[in-house]
Amino acid sequence: MKKIAIYGSYNKTSIGDTAILLGILSSLQRIYGNELIVNILLKNHINILEEMEKLNITLKVNIYVITEYPKADFLFGQINLVYKKVLNKVFKKVFKKETILKSFQDVDHLLIGGGNLIMDLYRNSPDIMEYICELANKCKVSYSFVGVGAGPINTENGIIKFRKCLMGAKKIYLRDRNSLKILNKLYPHIKCNVMPDLALGMNVKVKEPINKDILLVNVASVYGKEWPITDYKKFNTYINNVYKVIKSIIKLYDLKKIEIFYSNYPLDKEGGKKLIKKLENLNVKIKEIDTSLKVYEIINLAQKAKITLVTRLHAGIMAFLGGSKVIAIAYQPKVEHVLQENQITSNIITLSFFNYQEIIKNSINTEKRVDLQSIQKKIDNILKEAIG
Repeated sequence: MKKIAIYGSYNKTSIGDTAILLGILSSLQRIYGNELIVNILLKNHINILEEMEKLNITLKVNIYVITEYPKADFLFGQINLVYKKVLNKVFKKVFKKETILKSFQDVDHLLIGGGNLIMDLYRNSPDIMEYICELANKCKVSYSFVGVGAGPINTENGIIKFRKCLMGAKKIYLRDRNSLKILNKLYPHIKCNVMPDLALGMNVKVKEPINKDILLVNVASVYGKEWPITDYKKFNTYINNVYKVIKSIIKLYDLKKIEIFYSNYPLDKEGGKKLIKKLENLNVKIKEIDTSLKVYEIINLAQKAKITLVTRLHAGIMAFLGGSKVIAIAYQPKVEHVLQENQITSNIITLSFFNYQEIIKNSINTEKRVDLQSIQKKIDNILKEAIG
């Protein structure tokens, strides 16, 4: 029986990363049936077993939580987030070496799967990736990058350490052509390819919307206090423009209810709360889903929505899997590239919000053209090739 390990940005904050993990597990089940053992390395406790049950994933899995929480969380509890940011830089998160080594024991291959893992926007990202790859090498476990995003990579430390990690990989598959362009420029001698987003590997039957008068909204706190770069002038402009987009959608489609949800909770609540105050001027019902959601719960929400306006990439993918029409705000290039390359939506509004009214009008005639089975077959073939 084969035994593999999976590592990625799987944590309790970003539900998009959980969707990626579920896509990998769904694909592995299609490939190997139950003749496979999977060791999953989680950065935080997430109820992945419940998610697997909802998607009928019956693989045998072992869960390893590899991150110790910042000492600042223990010492200072629920303090002001600004101070906590500073303290957590002093009391850094650390990985449990022995737990990682245990997860690599008797493993045939390591899949480093999904998320924007090859970037140095967060200064410790290159160090973390180097650490994981070095421990895999120490255990004589081959590894591949699958469905990962790349960029930005601007620091010398990032360039050097990611080169080392990439050169040691058996296979490298990126999630979009913008990521490929970045790596080709930095490392022209390293062979990389593009694959479909791993979240599309989930076995979810696409259904027609149940309800015709709901606008589902996913908002991010772009340039807010929890963003890597805080700029409240840009943050306020972003929220004002999202409000204008929603107002136009409501009028054009004659929708009666707005439901706001977060795929990165609680990081995106700041943007949601500010948006809700502005939306109170509209003559529609507003519901905020003020909690951390599961992947299957977001898919179920989308089954009731005529349209889903998203900022986060995987919120768009989950909405599509639920059968909703998707309109996306591309806060980063990955949103536009991934959603368009996978033919999930061509209704992309850039962060400049230029020409958004025309894009919304054009969305009426946009039909889904996605052959999901074909996409999943590509994912399956790539993972099978990587594992060997």
